[in-house]
Parts: sequence; structure tokens; C-alpha cells
Amino acid sequence: MITTVLLDYGNVLAHPTSGSWFQTPKTRGILGEELFLALEADPVKKELAFQTAYQFLNQNHLLHTLEEEIAQFSEFFRIFLHAFGFACDDALCGRLGRDLVLNPNKVRFYDDVPYGLLRLKTKYRISLLSDTWPSLRDTLDEKGISGCFDHMVLSCEHNETKQGVRLFEIALAKMGAPAGEIAFVDDSPANLANAEHCGMTPVLMNRGERHVAAPYPTVHNLDDVLTLVQRMNQT
Repeated sequence: MITTVLLDYGNVLAHPTSGSWFQTPKTRGILGEELFLALEADPVKKELAFQTAYQFLNQNHLLHTLEEEIAQFSEFFRIFLHAFGFACDDALCGRLGRDLVLNPNKVRFYDDVPYGLLRLKTKYRISLLSDTWPSLRDTLDEKGISGCFDHMVLSCEHNETKQGVRLFEIALAKMGAPAGEIAFVDDSPANLANAEHCGMTPVLMNRGERHVAAPYPTVHNLDDVLTLVQRMNQT
């Protein structure tokens, strides 16, 4: 019997407004037209530079404050621009980091999310498990949906990610529910495999039909999640 629905955040509840988690609607203006267009003109080199900078983020994932997050992303952008071949001053990187952390328009929640969470909450406990940074709490407060969650487990608060099983074990301890009573909804088959290893029921969120085939039950919105869990509990 499923009693708890554990939800991922990115591409399950929300998506980046710009199409990239590392850009906001203001990024172009902060970089300037010449630099922004140079980055867009070489997407392969840009992706390689992002991968280099992303390695820095993984070196220390333990963050508790917005100022720590701003400092980390300011350095992230310095590494990124340097890897691409641009020298940049601290002020520019600082503006990029501050904007990425504090810009409330950096994400959009899917249309079904506000009502879908409320519908789920009438029948099940709902928790959040996300590889993310401290600003997510402010984002959820800004959108008025923090109160929907019984628990929130954020990777930055535990220095663990969903790439291993430890964060799932932390979530299980915090929720206090048996793993067999939890349906975990994520857009990554690899994350679902780790959840399944811990005894949870994996559910693939496939917004935009990004996955052609997957060995897990598949949903496309939160209404589908409710329907699927109800069906699971009837069998």
C-alpha cells in the first residue's frame, strides 16, 4: 500500500525558464550581447565548459545559506567562462551568481502542479527529494507551495546526492515510512534505480516525452501520478 509520494523537483514540478538551469532571463543582459552570442555560436565548446565548471559544484555540495550559494555560483561562472576562453572580472561573475540564486523568474512550475499537489495531499503524504541548493526553499515559498510537503530533503543540506543511495536512506529516516509504502517520482531512470534499490516504488515522470522507453511505470503530470498510485493500491 502506497501511503507517501516522494517527488523530485526539476522537470517534475518545475523547469528552467531559459531552458538551462544555469541561465535566467537576465543572463544575456548581464553577459552583454557580444559575449552571449559568442557562447551561443559554439554550443559544443559551451557544453564542455559547463561540464568543467560543474565538476567544481560537485566538490563541495554542502551549503546552508544564500550567500554561500551565491559565492559558489560566482566561482562556477568564473570557471565556466575561463574554460570557454574568456577572462572575466569578479564583478561580472558575482552578478551572474547573484542573479542565478535570487532571480524568482529563473523557473516555471508546470500548470498542473499547484492543483495536482493539493489533490495528492488529500489522499497521501507528500515529500520532496531534490539535488539542489538553498535557494529552492525560497523558490517554493515564493510560489506558495512549501506547505504542501510533509518533509523536504535537499541534497545541499546533507552533502549527498541521488547519484548514490545515501540521500534516499536519509529521506527514509526523515519521513518515517517503510520504503515499500513510498512511490518516488523522478525524471531520471538512474535516480529511480537507486530508489528501487532502497525498496521504494519507482515512477518515471516523462514530461515532453524525453524518454522513449523505460523499465518503470511512466506518468506525464501529477494527475497521472494520482491515478497510478490509486491503481497500484487497488492491486
